[in-house]
Amino acid sequence: EDKVALDSSYHWDGSDKGGDAWRETLRGYFIGCCPELQSMLDWAESMDAAPITIDEFKSQAKHWSMVEDPETLSGHLWKFLKMTARGEAAKIVRSVKPERHGIEAWRALVWEVNAGRAGRAAILSERIRNPVPIKSYGAVSAAIAEIDATISDHRVAGGRDFQDIELKQFLLRALPQDLRESLILKATEPESYQVFKQLIRTKVSFIM
Repeated sequence: EDKVALDSSYHWDGSDKGGDAWRETLRGYFIGCCPELQSMLDWAESMDAAPITIDEFKSQAKHWSMVEDPETLSGHLWKFLKMTARGEAAKIVRSVKPERHGIEAWRALVWEVNAGRAGRAAILSERIRNPVPIKSYGAVSAAIAEIDATISDHRVAGGRDFQDIELKQFLLRALPQDLRESLILKATEPESYQVFKQLIRTKVSFIM
C-alpha cells in the first residue's frame, strides 16, 4: 500500500485539473483491494456537502454486512489519502477530525472534485470541438493521442458522449490544410471515429 501511494498517478493537489481521473483511479484501487469498500465509498459520496460524524458513520455501518471492520477500513482509507493528497487536497485531509476518519476525508475530497465538474466538462468540451491546429505531419499522431486524452477526461467529468460523426469533424479541423482537404469526404462516411483515426495515421505514414 505504501509503495502504491508513492506513485504520482495516485496524487491530487486539489486543483481543477485531474480531479475526476484521480477519483476514478483511487476508487478502482480501493474497491479492487477490498470490494466491501464500495458500499462505504458510495454512501460517503451520497452525503455530498454534509460532513459525516463518527456517530453517523457507526450508525450507518450497522446496515452493512461486512467481514472487515468498517472503522478499521476507514482508518486505512485515511492513511492512504494522507499519503497521496497534495497541496489544497492535503489541507482538506488535515482538516478532518478526528484523525483516521477516512470516510469523511473521502467525502470531502470527492465533494471538492464534483464542485468544479460542470465547469471542467464545459472547458474540455470546447477543447474537443476546437482542437489546437496541427502544424506538421510529424505532430499528427501525438496530437490525436492528446485529443483522445481530452475526450476521456471530458467523459470522466460527466460530459456527454460525442457521436462519431462529430468527433471526425472536430479532428478534421485540426489537421494540416492539405491533409484535411484530402479527407473531407472520408469524414462523412459511416466508418467509426476509431477507423478514421487509423486512416489518418496510415496516410501520414505513407506521406512521411
